[in-house]
Amino acid sequence: MGLYLGDKTLGLSLVAGAGFLGFILRNKVFSLIEKRYKIEKYSTISAYKQKS
Repeated sequence: MGLYLGDKTLGLSLVAGAGFLGFILRNKVFSLIEKRYKIEKYSTISAYKQKS
């Protein structure tokens, strides 16, 4: 995308910025994934209990 809008330096800057942003937000994203996993896990367990 950087090559279409500018030059290689802009492209490299966009990739570096995306990596830096991902590094900063990783804890927040992992906590959201963990919360969603727990919700799905317990709903699946309760569904199996109701089936029996």
